Amino acid sequence: MPVIEESVTIDRSVTDVFRYMADGSNLTVYDASVVLSSQEGDGETVAGTRWHGVTRILGRDFGWTSECVEIVPDRSISIRAVEGRLQFEIRIDCRAAVGGTRLDYRVAAASGLGGLFGRLADSLVVGVQTRTVKANLVTVKALLESHSA
Repeated sequence: MPVIEESVTIDRSVTDVFRYMADGSNLTVYDASVVLSSQEGDGETVAGTRWHGVTRILGRDFGWTSECVEIVPDRSISIRAVEGRLQFEIRIDCRAAVGGTRLDYRVAAASGLGGLFGRLADSLVVGVQTRTVKANLVTVKALLESHSA
């Protein structure tokens, strides 16, 4: 299972960063690969909250449903795909750091994205997705440091 891990320090409080990242409605704002995302029901994110979305990878669109499997307010959230051809797990951790909040982002996906591109394409997909994750974190940093959360 290919894994991508990236981090960024954001000059905002842990609470601000965590709340922004745990709010699925922000996904299409900061994640360039997600073209659609909507939460089932209303309210704050809790264990069991589900989202439906579409991710574009290498020019192809993939629908998915994900679910929050664990959330520790102001600390961490774990999400996994529960429906769709994309199989992934995401973990987001926030902690106080010099200069604000350190945001650690980890995504693990099935090899070849569940057979969609084949195992031989792992390095290509990982390269593309690593660049996307890095760019997403730069976007989150810019958004949170320049606007009120």
